[in-house]
Amino acid sequence: INKACDGKLKIVFLSDEIFTYSLKHVVDICEILRMNNIIVNGLFSHVNCISEEILYEVKNITRSIILGAESFDKKILETANKGIIFESLLEKLSLIRKHNLAVGLEWIIGLPGSTIETHLNDFNQIYMLIVNKKADFIEPYIFTPHPNTEFYNESKKYDMIINKNYSEMLEEGGIPQFFYKGKLTSQQIYALYFICKMVISEAEKAREHII
Repeated sequence: INKACDGKLKIVFLSDEIFTYSLKHVVDICEILRMNNIIVNGLFSHVNCISEEILYEVKNITRSIILGAESFDKKILETANKGIIFESLLEKLSLIRKHNLAVGLEWIIGLPGSTIETHLNDFNQIYMLIVNKKADFIEPYIFTPHPNTEFYNESKKYDMIINKNYSEMLEEGGIPQFFYKGKLTSQQIYALYFICKMVISEAEKAREHII
């Protein structure tokens, strides 16, 4: 973080590591943000990078913490190599709440190994997380096997057929450019994405009526 020639504050991130990976990094950046009275709306992190020490530092420079939940299914999380245990996620949500921060989650529709049944289980979990006020907001995304990633290069291993229509590979609302042989079709994945958004909308309405 430095000042540009016009005197305005300029923020430059020189590391591609997750922001909360290093406590020292968090301490240094948070100190500068506090000195300049900067508060961000949301801070992205990973479940395994959330701790009391990290939250103590960031609670005054951000309004919320956003985590990738991705799926409720253990096998799907292992296949995607997300390094997440759902029970641990729930514990971290409570810890974040303890520091009076809002909590946001990201969910992925169409991960390898997923089925209609696993998604329905996810939707039930999403509904309960919102209604029970464990999460303030949840944003679903369509799984996108970008070129040169593990899923793209090893697509056959996952019974995945990729259209390779790169310009249409969009995580937010784009028509899935892949499908699983004998399993989920592109149309089904797309429909599940919109069903998830409807579940979130209904859960948010229900939450307003719960005291």
